[in-house]
Amino acid sequence: MVTLTPFFTASLAVQIHISAALISLALIPPVLWRVRRDGWHKKFGYVWFTSMGVTAVSSFWISGIGMFGRFSPLHLLSIMSLITMALAIYWAVKRNIHAHSRALRNLSTFGLGIPSVLNFLPGRTFSNAFFVNAPMRGLALSAVVMGAILLCRSGALASILRHFKAIFDKAPA
Repeated sequence: MVTLTPFFTASLAVQIHISAALISLALIPPVLWRVRRDGWHKKFGYVWFTSMGVTAVSSFWISGIGMFGRFSPLHLLSIMSLITMALAIYWAVKRNIHAHSRALRNLSTFGLGIPSVLNFLPGRTFSNAFFVNAPMRGLALSAVVMGAILLCRSGALASILRHFKAIFDKAPA
């Protein structure tokens, strides 16, 4: 059973963090997957970029795992996200659109994807909201989704599909 109680009872920092991350996730298709790089791409891109920044910065007020004082390895992802965002702006200003695009695709994969999987660790807010009775199911599901995304990003999935297409093209009718 899904319950939003863990979200509404969480600290303000967690609520801001989750809200910004969900906005970022929702805007990935129109920002990063849209073929046309038009005005909509730019408008959605500004909102996505801002929500990614809010997600990264707000994480510094969340200290549930605290392995190094109040910080954890997840905070390193936030630092890397902020550095990547700065580089993406730099490359956009320099008109290196390929580097800009690559940086932001990596930001979406590693700045959102990895933390999304880790948010489903048993006892975390998302795990408690969606999989309170079976926390490992949420972790497994998010890990499978992240694995599929990494497989697609690596080009391995396209290679496998080409291989199967070649096999079926050779098969007698």
